[in-house]
Parts: sequence; structure tokens; C-alpha cells
Amino acid sequence: MRERLSWLSQSRSVELIVLFCFAALIVAFGVVFTLIWDAEERASRREITSVQRVFESHKYALLNEMERYAASNAAYINIEYDFSGPWVKNRFADDMAEEFPHSGAFLLSPDDQVTFEHTTAEVSDVAPVFTNPMFQAAVAEIRTNFQELRALMPQGSGNFSGKLDQLSDIQALTIKDQVALVGSFAIVPDPGGIPISENMPYVLVTIHLLDRPHLDRILQNLSLAHLEFSPTPGDRWAEFPILGADGSVKGYMTWPPMSRSMIILLTSAPVLLLFVGLIVALATIAILRNARAQNKLKALVQKSLYDAQHDSLTGFAERKHFYERVADTLDNPPSGAAALIYCDIDRFKHINDTWGHAAGDEVIKVLSSRINTRFATNRIAGRVGGDEFVILVTGYEDATEIETATRDLLSSLNQPLTIGGKPIAPQCRAGVAHFPDHGQSAKELMHAADVALRHCKTTAQRDFAVFDPAMDDGLIENRELRSDLQTAAQDGQLELYYQPILRNPDATPTGVEALLRWNHPTRGLVPPDRFLPLAEASGLMPEIGKWVVQKAIKDAAEWPMAFGVSINVNSSQLLHPEFAQDVENALAAHGLPAEKLTVEITESQILDRIEDTQTVQQTLNNLGVRFALDDFGTGYSSLSYLHLFEFHSLKIDKSFLVGHNFTDNTKGLLTTMINIGQVLSMSVVVEGVETDAQRAFLRHSGCDFLQGFLFARPLPLSDLLTAYGQSDLDTPRVSVTPE
Repeated sequence: MRERLSWLSQSRSVELIVLFCFAALIVAFGVVFTLIWDAEERASRREITSVQRVFESHKYALLNEMERYAASNAAYINIEYDFSGPWVKNRFADDMAEEFPHSGAFLLSPDDQVTFEHTTAEVSDVAPVFTNPMFQAAVAEIRTNFQELRALMPQGSGNFSGKLDQLSDIQALTIKDQVALVGSFAIVPDPGGIPISENMPYVLVTIHLLDRPHLDRILQNLSLAHLEFSPTPGDRWAEFPILGADGSVKGYMTWPPMSRSMIILLTSAPVLLLFVGLIVALATIAILRNARAQNKLKALVQKSLYDAQHDSLTGFAERKHFYERVADTLDNPPSGAAALIYCDIDRFKHINDTWGHAAGDEVIKVLSSRINTRFATNRIAGRVGGDEFVILVTGYEDATEIETATRDLLSSLNQPLTIGGKPIAPQCRAGVAHFPDHGQSAKELMHAADVALRHCKTTAQRDFAVFDPAMDDGLIENRELRSDLQTAAQDGQLELYYQPILRNPDATPTGVEALLRWNHPTRGLVPPDRFLPLAEASGLMPEIGKWVVQKAIKDAAEWPMAFGVSINVNSSQLLHPEFAQDVENALAAHGLPAEKLTVEITESQILDRIEDTQTVQQTLNNLGVRFALDDFGTGYSSLSYLHLFEFHSLKIDKSFLVGHNFTDNTKGLLTTMINIGQVLSMSVVVEGVETDAQRAFLRHSGCDFLQGFLFARPLPLSDLLTAYGQSDLDTPRVSVTPE
């Protein structure tokens, strides 16, 4: 009995142990189930929150893209000042459509009229957008903010930088049976510095349907397998509502949830009851997978934010992020000298138009790499426009060291490069603003550097300029000169001066070079290096160049001297479709033999469009027109270009004769260049001869022809006729151009 009781007691004990274990198993399962359920719920909420953040970052990125096209001085001038339909179409129907995918783009005038429209086939009727009260309210608020900001703005500032978020809006709207993100952005100047109209601003509107291609672009920033837009809530999928500006639900963004822990747990429940260890393992695996998924999603959210703040081609900061980083840096002034460098690529649109946007992108990548190489540390770099870079540099000894670094940077940027087997010669310029002398905030430094850059581009005397307060006044003067220049030719204000080219050693005149002068009615004689860059930047060179061609040929046909005339032609004029025909017509109209006309082009112009340049040159050569390579030695001086083109003359730049440059090494280089020209059967002209010592050296070096103040300054036609007209009639006729 005692043994039985003992066994029963043991059995009961075992039963109690088993029951306890079973109960413990149930409790453990319940606890594990509850923990996983709770973790699943929290993971689902975090997942929804993360996807919502990515979606909001995507909307912010769309506004960032719109900012590049709506907030610029060029857009404001061509839309508000003098509305240019072709420019608007090129800006928003060509460039923006290619680089910024959207379903429709529109430009609203101040009276809400659609002045420009560009849509895809998916958008058939946009009337519901413009009649939507929420859209109308957003546009009205943008214009109200514009008025308030303009009223608070210092006179003549015109700078909305840092306030552009008050001039834009993006919201979800229903277009028939589709939902789209509709962005609105006021057309405003940036970085400013130009007069602001009293009118309400134009507003750029873009429509982005939430269709499959658009969802796929959002999906690129997520680790989800699929993403859908649904007009109604789903059943088992994760989702969040897309709300309109009035809080109404426009639809739902839905996707298969990343975490499937609960489904796995419920399916495995019978096995989990028998194998506690397996339960723990599966639970652990589920939790770890969920943690990894959340970490991956968090990383993708961070990447999405980074992408929204940085340019995809260069990795440089976008405009807004650049301002923020510079502001943070200047809040705690760095040690040493600091400055902001505003860099611009001249005629970048010409590169895109000639070689294509893919080549333009490659140029941007190469130049940004050169910037990274030159400023590897202590810098903040940004890309604030298609062809504009800004760099805040810190930690230098003084301003002189920064300016030396800027000069080295531009020397690197302006080196030729090869894209797809085609040589491209970028020409970059820069404006420099020193901190804190020229500004104590990002906005002030940006404005000062931009003013210096524009001054550099309009004077065309060097590759970069340091800000000076007087430059602001110079910009106003430039605008006035640019306006006056538009009618200078018709008003008889332009005049050609002629500088003789003389045979060495007997100083017999063998030709003249035509040099353009501007007799302004109130300013007097405006130097060519003052107004020619303005003409080039304003697109007036083809028209002015055509006048020069007509005038020079007419004068040469009428004067009694036997020699002819040389004219300088820049690339925009040389490659104009009608240039060769204009020259042929002028020669025929005035009866000047073609061999009495020489066209001078520079080395840098050759690299613009080699094949087109060869075609124009061959056409004119067939007529008998001669060509001279001007300013030889200051560009790339590649002998391969001398073989590619048929030049009759080689003109060596005057810089080799200037004072401290006229050394023994320079003399040796001059002799070598003279020999190169003669070996290639070209006559050689050295420009800028001003002293007898220079003339004696060039006579000894065997130079063919000379030009400079030692013999004659540029002369108006009347003085040229007085100096050479009568005496030339009594001398044998000589060749038209050096040969």
C-alpha cells in the first residue's frame, strides 16, 4: 500500500509536472503569440509610417525638380519681362519634359489663363484641375505669399532664396477617374538681383498621374515587392490613405506587407505546441527578419532623403540643401579664410544642342570630378542649375590663397575632354565672394558671387572675378548698354577701324584687319572688349557680324589700295546657317574678289563643332576666301587641328611680346611657332609689335608679316585712305593677304 501510494503520489506528481509543463507551454505560447502579435502590429505601423515618409519625400523631390525650372532669373525675364513663347516651349516642353517625367505641364498667367500647355496622351481633360477649389486656393495663397514677400524685400533685391517653399504647393487631386499629384510653383527670379514686376506671378503647374510608371519610380526607393494605388481600402494588404488638401480621401496606397510573421505562426501552431524549441526558433527568426526588414527600410528612407537633397549626376547638394549646409557652417564661423565660388559653364546649351544631352551629362560628371579633385576637403559643393556649381571653401590662410586655388580650379575645368570620340572644350568662369567681407549669410555670399560671375562674363577679360560693390552698378550699366546695342547698327553707331599688316622687313602694307568700334551717342567710344561680350551673351553677334562682313567688303571694294581685308569671326557667326551665303552675296554685290577677303578664327572656336566648321571653311575656300588661325599659342595649339583645317595664315598672339613675357624662353618659343607655320606652308603674322627691339628680333627669326602700334594704330577709313590711299597708287600691287 505504501509503495502504491508512493507510486500514485509519484504519478500525480508526474501528472502535475506534465500539467504544469503543458500549462507552461500554453502560457509560453500565449506569451510568444502576444509578443509576436504586438511586434507585428508595431512593425506594421512603422512600415506604414516609413512608406508614408518616402511618399512625402517623393512629393518634396517633385517640387525640388520644379524649382530648377520655375525659380531662375532666366525664367522670370523670358516670362514676366518679355514673354517668349519659343523660350517657354524649349524650357518646359523640351528640357523639363526630358529630364523631369510628368503627365502634363502648364503655365498660368496672372489672370489664370493657360499660356502654355504640354500634356501626354494619358491626360485628356485637365479642366477638373483648374476648376478645383483646393487648387484655386493653393494658387491664390502662392500669389498672396508672393505679394507679402515682395513687400518685405529690400528695394532692388529680387531674391526669394530661402522662401521658395512659400511660393509652391503640391496636393492630390482627382482628374475624372484618376488621381494625380498636382504641383504649383511661382515663376520668380533666383538668385535675384533684377527688378521685380508689380504684377502677380505666373505659376508653373505640373500633373503627375499615380499610374504604373509613376508608382514604379516611387518603388525604386522602397524594399517592397509591389505598390498599388487603389480607390478603396484593401483587405489583407498594408495601406495608408492619400488625402486631398481639404482632408478628403482620394484613394489608398497599398502593398503586400513585408513582415509575414503572424501567418507563419498561425500555420505552424500545431507543430509549435509539440516543439517549444521550434516555437522559440521561429519566433526569433521572425523577429530578426522583421528587424532586418525595418533596418533595410530605414536605410532606404535615408537614401530617399539623401537623393532628394543631392544632384543625381554629381552627388553635389541641391540648392535648398546647399543653403542649409552653408548656413550651419557659417553659424559657427570656420577658422581661416573662407569664400563662396560660383562657377558657370559658358554655352553649355550649345554643347547639349550639338552633341546631345547624354554628352552634356558626361561633361557635368567630368567637371564635378575635377572639382572634387581640386577641393577634396574643407568644402561644400552644390549644383544649383543645369550649368552652375557653387562651392564654399574654408580653412585657407588668406584670400590670396583662395584666389590662387580658384585659378587652378578653372585651369583644370577648362582642359579639353573627349566624349564619345568627340573633342569638347568647356569654358568655365567663376565669381568669388569672401566671407565675411562680402556677406555673412549664405544668401548674401550667393548674391555677391553671382554678381562677380556676371561681371566676369560681361567683361570677358579673365576667367574669374572677385566681388566688388561697384559691380552691382556695373550690372545696371550692362543692361543699359545691351539695350542700346540692339539698335546700334541701324542707327549708324558702329564703325570699322583698320590696322595695317606689313611685310617684314620692308614694312610694305599687304592687308588690313577690320576692328569694330562703337560710337555711343552719350558715352562716346565704347571699347570692343566692353560691348562684344554683351553682344555675344545677348545673341546679337550674328546680326552685328553680318554688318561687319557687309561693311568691310564694301570698304575694301571701294578703296584704291591693292590689298584686301581680314575680318574676325566668332563661332556663333561662323556656324550660322546663312554665314557662307551672306559672304558670297556681299562679295558679289560689291565686286570684291574673294581672294581679297581673309576670315580669322581662333583655336577655341575650332573645337566647338569640327565637322560643321570644316564644311563652312570648304565652302568659302571654294570661292577663294582665305582663312587665318588667330591668337595662335593662347589656346590648345594642337598641330592636329592645323592639319584638319586649311589655313593660309598663322597669327601669333601679342601676349608673347608683352614686357616681362619677352624672355629668352619666349623668344625660342616664338621662333618655333614661326618655323611651324612656315613648314606647313602658312604665312606667319606676329601681332602686337610695339618696339624696334621686337621688330629686329622678328626680322632675325624670319617672320613674314608684322602688325602693331610700332607701325600704325587702328585707323578709321578716312585716316587709312589718307595714310595709304595715294601712296599705294604709285606702288606695285601686292598680295591681298600675307602669303
